[in-house]
Amino acid sequence: MIGLVSGTVTAAARQLGHYIALGITALLMLVVWFFIFSAAYSGTRMYLPRWRRWGPTAVFSLAFPLILADPVRHVLGDLDVWSECGNNGVYPRINSTFPAQCFWSSSQYRCGTPCCVPVWLPTSDAAGTDYAWVPKQSMYFPDSKGAAPGGQFGTLRPDGSLYFPPSFNRSLTPYRVFDGRAPTILFASGDVNHGRGSAKVEDCPAGVNAATGYCNLELTDGELCDCDECTPHEDWNHLSPMGLLFTIVFTYLGFALLSIAVMWNAGIVSKLAGMRRKWRALRATRAEPSSHENQRADQLP
Repeated sequence: MIGLVSGTVTAAARQLGHYIALGITALLMLVVWFFIFSAAYSGTRMYLPRWRRWGPTAVFSLAFPLILADPVRHVLGDLDVWSECGNNGVYPRINSTFPAQCFWSSSQYRCGTPCCVPVWLPTSDAAGTDYAWVPKQSMYFPDSKGAAPGGQFGTLRPDGSLYFPPSFNRSLTPYRVFDGRAPTILFASGDVNHGRGSAKVEDCPAGVNAATGYCNLELTDGELCDCDECTPHEDWNHLSPMGLLFTIVFTYLGFALLSIAVMWNAGIVSKLAGMRRKWRALRATRAEPSSHENQRADQLP
């Protein structure tokens, strides 16, 4: 669906695909529910006993929200109503892959790609000091030429002077200025993360950053580090707890109930029983000898 809409899997195209999938699924489910309800309200099932009359409608009413659960989860994640595990203050995986606090996030998969969120720290405490991202990366300013969330910014040194990175463009105004006396870490939205992480030593192979409370992150050459990239293996083996619940349990249970409701409404069981009786009658008819054969048998000595 996303490829048909845009040809590329961008974040905007992915979100649009989620909205379209939810809309189409909801519309189809409403159409099916209307036909089943109509059969019970004023159609072929209206004279049946109550439980047989309204049974298919009740079963389908249970299937309806279960089938819509996973598309709704996608949309809620896109709208940040139910956040995914990433560079945010609700379910952070800052400088890690998929920590325990992401259990209740809306993420469909357990992330294997680390979410690299560098910290803007002074390189020394001396006057006129420089500042740098730790760990090094290429997603944030100044390495990304001012394209970081929130745009470029300056840093106020302890001596009251301003530090500007080498690629700073002073013609682009306004720009933000951060206090260099405290470490600066940004959320994906570009807002400053004023909180402090609660990473545990056992969860951080490279140790905990004492200045932020988040994990340190050591990357090997060529290793991908992207907060928007969760895992290249989007399969059943990498589903998160919420992915298992919504993608497998809710979806498959919903379609199972949908099948039961539709077949019940169509009277499949009684029709199959009728076909079985007709088949037995046909076989019995073919097994009986014809009257002509009976006459020939009587004339034999």
